[in-house]
Amino acid sequence: MFHGIAYRERPGFPKISSGVYAINPQSKLILHMYDDRGLDIIATNIETLRPLFEGFNEWILDNQRHRIEFRFDKNSLQ
Repeated sequence: MFHGIAYRERPGFPKISSGVYAINPQSKLILHMYDDRGLDIIATNIETLRPLFEGFNEWILDNQRHRIEFRFDKNSLQ
């Protein structure tokens, strides 16, 4: 599935041209890989995302870093 999404705009096979969302109802987590450049991860609880934030922090895009770090810093003060 992930290879198919990654090849959406590149030469290769297989291709998946529509949006694909992986949903985990137990953790209330949604993953949306949009192409070979990245993905969005959405959760109802910021603490569900904290292990991913800490483990893959270097993967966060520079133009999104401030906004994402603000969410975690703000939440850790509460």
